[in-house]
Amino acid sequence: MSNSSIPLPFDKLDYEIIKLLNENARMSAAEMEKRIGANQRNIRKRLDRLLDLGAIRLKGIVEPKVFGYGISVDIFLACEDGYEDQVLRELREMAPICYLATGQTNNELSIESRFQDFESMDDFMKKELPAIEGLTIKGFAILPRIEKNIDSWMPPEEIFKN
Repeated sequence: MSNSSIPLPFDKLDYEIIKLLNENARMSAAEMEKRIGANQRNIRKRLDRLLDLGAIRLKGIVEPKVFGYGISVDIFLACEDGYEDQVLRELREMAPICYLATGQTNNELSIESRFQDFESMDDFMKKELPAIEGLTIKGFAILPRIEKNIDSWMPPEEIFKN
C-alpha cells in the first residue's frame, strides 16, 4: 500500500498551526488565535496532538554562521562492505557533520559538514575522513549559499483536508 492511499489525520487548522510555527516556533496560542481565528484551547490541543503524532518537533535551530561556521560542504562517501556499522558510528560522532544519510545501500553515504575556515575543512577531508577504515571520499561540493534548508520544509497544503 502506498503512503498516498493512507488517509492523513490532518486538516486545514493543522496546516495553519504548522505554517505559523514554521514562521515562528515561539508564537503563542493567543497570537495564533488572532492570526487564524481558532480558539486558544483548540490550538493547544492540536499542537499537543501534532507533537504526540510526531508530525512536528519543537526544537531550537542553530544558525552556524552566528557561531563562525560559514563554510558548508556536501561530501559524498563510499563505504566498503562489512564496515557500514563502524563507519556510521564514527561519522555520527564527528562534530563538523550536521547531516548524515545513507543511500539505497549503506555503502553510499552523504554528509553535510560546517567549518569556520578552509584549513579546518581541508584537514577534515584530507586527514580525519580518510583515517576512518573502510571509508572513501567520492566527491564533494562547497556550498557558498544554502537557498532552502530542511528547517523551512512544509508539506503541500493540498494534503490537509477541509
